[in-house]
Amino acid sequence: MFKQKVGGVIVAGLLVSSLGAVAGCSSESSSTDTQQSQEQTDTTSSQETLFAIGTQSSTAKTIKLDNQIGKDISQVNIAVTETDEFGTALSMPSSQVWKNAEKAQISFEPTSGASAYDIQITCKDASVYTLHGVDVSVLGDDAAIEVQGDIAYLTYTSGSSTVSTLSAEQAYVQAQQEAADAAAAAEAAAAEQAQQAADAEAAAASTTYEAPAATTDTYSYDTGSTYSYDTGSSSASTGSSDSSSSSSSSGSSSDSSSVGQSGDGCVSGGVVLR
Repeated sequence: MFKQKVGGVIVAGLLVSSLGAVAGCSSESSSTDTQQSQEQTDTTSSQETLFAIGTQSSTAKTIKLDNQIGKDISQVNIAVTETDEFGTALSMPSSQVWKNAEKAQISFEPTSGASAYDIQITCKDASVYTLHGVDVSVLGDDAAIEVQGDIAYLTYTSGSSTVSTLSAEQAYVQAQQEAADAAAAAEAAAAEQAQQAADAEAAAASTTYEAPAATTDTYSYDTGSTYSYDTGSSSASTGSSDSSSSSSSSGSSSDSSSVGQSGDGCVSGGVVLR
């Protein structure tokens, strides 16, 4: 019995030892499988196929962006911030678009001394969005383009925080609108002043010079003298004819003399002109 006990103990001990060995092997196998699975996941992640935009080169700057705007993108342009023109669009695979929810690898030639860039994207539906003043050096592999209303913005991780450029983009758009409104107001004021000047010039040109009225001398003409005729008087009685004649003669002489002296008339054949 004792041996048997001892034997039983020995057998039991061997079984426990065997189970422990089996358990240890199983644990090691599980750990190995987990490690291999993680390696496979990392390999798959590193081999993730990205939509290629632009041309890769030894001098090119490369960024990764996830399209989260809800639309397919057909064109990408990058230019130094505050540049008036974007220039030529970055190359894309022929007849392909950067699909929504697809990550792209964007390569472009950086400009010496530039730290911020504007990124313009044109969607398949012809809508256009612009990201302003992007510091490409801070963008990690998780950066994404998103849209709110008509404004596109970026989200990315910096340390343990998620950064959004939405407020900065909104402030930029507002500033641009205010500047445009001010420029339009100034242009309208200048146009109004120009119109007022033109109206004043036209009014001055239409005013004619009025010369003083010419003075005309008025002449009056005496169309003639008034003539009166003295036919003389005849005496009714013969007896008084001589006296009348004498008197008449004397009167005529007197009248003639008087007229001659005064120059008021002329005697001719007994007719007195006055």
